[in-house]
Amino acid sequence: MRNSFLAFATLLLLGCNRTSETTRVATGKHPGNEELETIATEGEMCFWQVSGGQKQDTAWVRLNIADTKVTGAYWLLPYEKDSRRGTLNGLRKGDVVYATWTFMQEGQSDSLPVQFRITSNHLQLKPYSYNAATGLAFLADSAQFTLVYDKIDCALSMVLNRGGDAPCLRLLTAAAAGPLSR
Repeated sequence: MRNSFLAFATLLLLGCNRTSETTRVATGKHPGNEELETIATEGEMCFWQVSGGQKQDTAWVRLNIADTKVTGAYWLLPYEKDSRRGTLNGLRKGDVVYATWTFMQEGQSDSLPVQFRITSNHLQLKPYSYNAATGLAFLADSAQFTLVYDKIDCALSMVLNRGGDAPCLRLLTAAAAGPLSR
């Protein structure tokens, strides 16, 4: 049973990417320190990140790129905390996506600017800064692309879009964190 689940999870995570246009992007040992090469950046692409001390916090991004127009979804699913799930609308300039992320959190709608850089196997995100006086997040001009999301098979998006707290995503997150315990 355990091997069947791991095989299923592996199949879901194998990359497929429908693309047609190319652009100059960075690749190399670490996504932040990369040399330029040409890769495809048009079509549907999906990425995720598993983080946190117990590897239970999950973030997921789906981008649909047609020429310079970008739409998609961005979900932040911290374990046992309030999630943010929303849509992306913006533009691609070269290997960088400039978008507005409109999301729901605790029953409230909000939006933030977001910037992603697309590389061959990763999506890099500029992290937010916080204004201590207002408690609001903002994207600082000096922010660097330091958060790294791994490219995944977009078929996983069908699992993720099944509402609720995405229990299938939690299972896949657990599988990515290490061997399943009995």
